[in-house]
Amino acid sequence: MKQTFFCVHCGASLPEGAEACPVCGKRQLPPVPAPTGRSRLAMRLLAALSLLLIAAAVILRILF
Repeated sequence: MKQTFFCVHCGASLPEGAEACPVCGKRQLPPVPAPTGRSRLAMRLLAALSLLLIAAAVILRILF
């Protein structure tokens, strides 16, 4: 399956592997790999842990 790329600055369609946009001429950021199932799970666990720590801090602040 062929992937379509767009300029991060002007939104123009880019040829695959383009370092600069043919429309606005600005350099493009390197592509970021899509998260895998394992990294998605890690991010969810990190978010849950963060919320738990915030809740604990609020409860401790109320009690003491």
